[in-house]
Amino acid sequence: MDRQRIRATDQQRDQLRDCTQTADRIREQARDMDRLTRSKTFEAAKARQQRDQIREQLRTMEQQHQQLMNGMSQEQQAALRNRVERMSQIRERVNNQLGRLNEELAKPDPNGKQVRKTAQQLEKEMNRWKSQYRSMESEMGVKP
Repeated sequence: MDRQRIRATDQQRDQLRDCTQTADRIREQARDMDRLTRSKTFEAAKARQQRDQIREQLRTMEQQHQQLMNGMSQEQQAALRNRVERMSQIRERVNNQLGRLNEELAKPDPNGKQVRKTAQQLEKEMNRWKSQYRSMESEMGVKP
């Protein structure tokens, strides 16, 4: 791959860093939710707050991601097509996990173990997404 062809502009560099940082915050929030479910008494209200924060951060990251993609040249888009497709697959899995959290936390008495399992899966997916951003940074010549 010709690195010069896909070298990030200063704006893209900042956008990539923002996306990576937001992905990491979402991962941390999912981990916090996992920890929350491990207490002796599962507090559904706190889990719902965590879910809401995750949802808002995810919305922010998707906007950041879209801005990044919209600002890429055709050459950059072509060179990063496979990575962007992998990121789209991860985004779909993350949205599915968030949907599972919504379903479980909508119940009058949500199952803490199910919330924990979904939070763990969400954390794993966010690690994958963050890893994709890190790889994109590397391919575009952005120093971590």
